[in-house]
Amino acid sequence: MTLGHHARGAGCFYVLHAQNYALRVVTSFNPNLGKLWRIATEPTLYDHIVEKSQIPPQKISAGLIELELLGAIVQLPGMMYCRI
Repeated sequence: MTLGHHARGAGCFYVLHAQNYALRVVTSFNPNLGKLWRIATEPTLYDHIVEKSQIPPQKISAGLIELELLGAIVQLPGMMYCRI
């Protein structure tokens, strides 16, 4: 293992750690985000998220965008979402 490879690996670890910490902090203030993140364990249709979460659609849309900005979830074609 070279020094450059090790440094990149450590950097990735710290980025992932920071993302996980940010997600925990945000979900502690907004429990809906944690609920959305737990539902999208695999590519999940938006309508299925609405049905399964029992959260109003406008709050789901806002929550999914917030999770995308945190890098915790990704939108896929066809209005599907999946956590990273």
